[in-house]
Amino acid sequence: MIKKHTAIFIATALFALPPATQAQSNTASGSFTFTLNPTLPPGDQVQVVGLTDFDFGSITASATQITPVPPQIDRLCFTRSGPGNVLVTVNQTNGSGGSGTTLSNGSSELGLNLVIIDPGPGTGRTMANGAAVSMVQSGTGCTNSSGDDIAHSMLLTPQPIPPASSATSGVFTGQFTITVAPQ
Repeated sequence: MIKKHTAIFIATALFALPPATQAQSNTASGSFTFTLNPTLPPGDQVQVVGLTDFDFGSITASATQITPVPPQIDRLCFTRSGPGNVLVTVNQTNGSGGSGTTLSNGSSELGLNLVIIDPGPGTGRTMANGAAVSMVQSGTGCTNSSGDDIAHSMLLTPQPIPPASSATSGVFTGQFTITVAPQ
C-alpha cells in the first residue's frame, strides 16, 4: 500500500512540471544538461504506539462443562502525522489461516474474537484476519496509558473451552502483526 502511494506521488511529480520547464527542454539548442530533482513532500507517517503482549494466565478447564476464558483488554494508539483516518490490518502469523483468529497449542485451536474500539464512547470493530478496516486516529499525545477518550482499546475474547476437549491442556498462543497505513 505504501509503495503504491509512493509510486503515485513520483508519477504526479514527474507529470506536473510547470509549462515553462516543459518548454525549456523543447526550445534549447546546442548541448545542454537538464537535471530534474523533484522535491517530494515527506510521506504521511502512521504508526502503532503502546502495543503489548496479552497474557491470559493459567486456566483449569473442566472435563464436564465449558470453561470460560476471561477476556483481556489493553490500550494502544494509532497515530498519523497528517489528517484523516488510519487503515488497520491484523494478520495472524500462526494458526490455520482463513478470516478467523485463533489461539493454538499446536494440535488444537480456540477461536479468538479480536475487537479494536475507537477512543471515547467509540465503535468496536471485530477484526478479521487480513481484512483492512478504517479507523479514526487516536487523540493527540496518545500513549498506552492514556484514557479511553484518547486511546484505542484492543479486546481479546477467546471462545470458551469445550468440556472433555483436546484443547484442555498446553500453552495456547496467537501471534499477530498489525499493519497501519494512511487512508
